[in-house]
Formats: sequence, C-alpha cells, structure tokens
Amino acid sequence: MIRDAGTVLAAIGALACAYFVLTYQVTTGGDWRRSAAGRHLMQFTACLGILMGLIVAARLWPDYPGRDQVTLMTFGWLVGQVIWRSVLLHRAQHPHDQEPAGRR
Repeated sequence: MIRDAGTVLAAIGALACAYFVLTYQVTTGGDWRRSAAGRHLMQFTACLGILMGLIVAARLWPDYPGRDQVTLMTFGWLVGQVIWRSVLLHRAQHPHDQEPAGRR
C-alpha cells in the first residue's frame, strides 16, 4: 500500500516537473537561458522529474534495459546540480569576488 502511494506521488511529481519545465519555457520565451539561476532552475527541475519518472518506471518495469546506467547518470546529474547550486549561492553572496582585480 505504501509502495503504491509512493509510486503515485512519484508520478504526480514527474508530471508536475514536466509541467513546470514546459510552462517556464513558454512563459519566459526561453529567457531562462540568459541567467545562471534560470538555467539551474530548469536543469534541476528536469533532473528531479526524470528521477521521479525513473521511480515509476522501476515499479512498472523493474528490469528495463539500461536501468542501472540511466539511474546512475541521473543521480550524478542531480549531485552536480546540488554542487552547482552551492557555487551559485557563493557567487550571489560574494559578488565582489567576481570582479576583475583592477576594479576592486
């Protein structure tokens, strides 16, 4: 019962991520590509949606070909996004560190 509820939540989450990515693209006209924060938001949401989709796929088809490789690559992408989020945070909190040496 709990496993089924988790699968339903993962499916809803995957659909919600897909909806956000598509809606953000349409409503911004692609302007999200012009900023590091916009690119990160889209990539992180897409990655999260893919992971939730993989959860659903694993419940419906436990041994699909390439499952382990796709899961590992997607988790690696997510870890990279979390690390990049920290880089963006540091840049936002310390903007003076980004200026060329002659401008300080």
